[in-house]
Amino acid sequence: MKFKKRILLMLFVLLQSTAVFAKDYKASFFHIKSDGTTMNTRSIQFAIDYISKNGGGRLVFYVGRYLTGSIHLKSNVTLQLEEGAVLLGSTNPFDYDRITNTALIHARDLENVGITGKGMI
Repeated sequence: MKFKKRILLMLFVLLQSTAVFAKDYKASFFHIKSDGTTMNTRSIQFAIDYISKNGGGRLVFYVGRYLTGSIHLKSNVTLQLEEGAVLLGSTNPFDYDRITNTALIHARDLENVGITGKGMI
């Protein structure tokens, strides 16, 4: 009986230690500007790549207008647009990738991705 309890306790501890806790990253941490005029494509993509490589998490955009061209989501990354945040697509067609189609946000063959919040795109 004690052996079974020890096995169950060890299994419980093992499961708890492997739990993944997503981290929140402020857009401003990556020098992403909310002024509506600064082109943020490289900074946003760098943030997405960094978050994905470091175990995943949420890239949080607070109140402001974030100008960008095409960005590529990665597995385990969520874009969180807080109320008052606007992800603003560039009006310049050269700011967009031309893979098979032109899109502001690309996501293909990924896991655990999302775009959440009360903000706007």
